[in-house]
Amino acid sequence: MKGRYEVCLAGEGGQGLALAGLVLAEAVVYGGKNVVTTQSVGAGQRGGISQTSIIISDGEIDYPKVLAADLFLALTQNAFDRYRSDVARDGLIIVDSSCVEAKEAEGLDIIPIPLREITLKALGEATATNLLALGVITELTRAVSRTAIRDAVKRNLPPKSLGLNKKALEKGFEVGRAIRAERRAKPV
Repeated sequence: MKGRYEVCLAGEGGQGLALAGLVLAEAVVYGGKNVVTTQSVGAGQRGGISQTSIIISDGEIDYPKVLAADLFLALTQNAFDRYRSDVARDGLIIVDSSCVEAKEAEGLDIIPIPLREITLKALGEATATNLLALGVITELTRAVSRTAIRDAVKRNLPPKSLGLNKKALEKGFEVGRAIRAERRAKPV
């Protein structure tokens, strides 16, 4: 990871992206790095575009906004369409292919993953798609350790939903490892 790493998580209100950003930010702090996180939610809290930015740095963070996202997660088509242009030329885009149709673009690395479908199949409900996505992000970027993200989940989720969310996170690790292995195996 370079000195400053910018993350944008986007979807719609109610998908838990503010919580996911908080969990990721706390895990970054556990790892000894500096972090700033900001959120914005569209007009309606549920259904409007929701976006969370996380800036990770080894040094001081002098500007708290994403300039060019190194990692962009899109859980809805509207979010993808709105924030895709904010991704760095060599950035990584993860889209929930259950909900987002992302056309390949020169210089952009797009990984379509049916996040919602995987969560639904693994857990019987899709409410923890945000945590499954964090597991995938952890494995693909190595921006934080699995231990740090697990600890942050334990500290930030209520006990009644902790079990489900921990399962979602672990499933995300599994999915991320499989994608990383598949990408290494592909000829260049």
